[in-house]
Amino acid sequence: MLLINDLYKSLNKQPVLKGINLKADKGSIYGLIGPNRSGKTTLIKTILGIYTADKGSILFNDELLIDSSPHKQRVGYVPDYSIYYPHYKIKDLIDLYQRTYKFWDEQRYAKLRVEFNLDPKQKVKNLSKGMKTRLSLLLNLALQPQLLLLDEPTSGLDPIIRDRVLKLLKQEAEQNSTTMIISNHNLAELEQVCDHIGIIRDGVITQQSSLKQLKSDITKVQVYYDKEFPLELQNHPDILNINRVGKVHYLTVAKNTEQVLKLAQHHNPVLLEKIDVSLNEIFTHKVEGK
Repeated sequence: MLLINDLYKSLNKQPVLKGINLKADKGSIYGLIGPNRSGKTTLIKTILGIYTADKGSILFNDELLIDSSPHKQRVGYVPDYSIYYPHYKIKDLIDLYQRTYKFWDEQRYAKLRVEFNLDPKQKVKNLSKGMKTRLSLLLNLALQPQLLLLDEPTSGLDPIIRDRVLKLLKQEAEQNSTTMIISNHNLAELEQVCDHIGIIRDGVITQQSSLKQLKSDITKVQVYYDKEFPLELQNHPDILNINRVGKVHYLTVAKNTEQVLKLAQHHNPVLLEKIDVSLNEIFTHKVEGK
């Protein structure tokens, strides 16, 4: 389990993290979402120890996650840019990781190398962005991580490889109980793999809960009338947003859903039903208040 308490970090004398509290259970895939410059990447780098926290604690499996911790051997990091020596060949990096990480799994490496179609003789500088991302995923999954931190892990991947990667991450959590923190602007992808979501805004995690709970906080309703849309619904205090597409109105309801449905039904709609709300819609409501 990853547990972060009251974490602060400033960069260039500007506060970036302002009292972060976060909990990710063993085997959980925790999606970190927020606007640009909200502190997502800084948080990941502070967990890793790339940045030193100004205040607060980071614990993994009840021990401080510091450079001397044995847990560091089981922490993987997939950044949104290549961190590898450009003149290294892939086989050089493999050799480096084999000598650095004592839990390196050669069989897993061999399997992933074939799946990701990577030639060990290729140099890093000759790889596309998508291939560099594949390489980073390969290296960090083969070291058998207990904690895996990923910053835009599907960036630059084609749709087929992207789907494979998302499936791999789910399998990693389910089969090996790996705890993951994933930052990704593609909320639809996070919705496919994450079981918990944390919303970070201006250096503070404003909400964190299971994806299921987050979705239960907001309801989406589609309704179609063959007459004018009821004024009572237009002005209802529990309806956060009304969006019209053709003749169908989509209502975003914050609370008292059954009351809103009863009122909508009272005006004899042609169509009335609850539909699934997306993570993107939840994010828009929570962050932008729409």
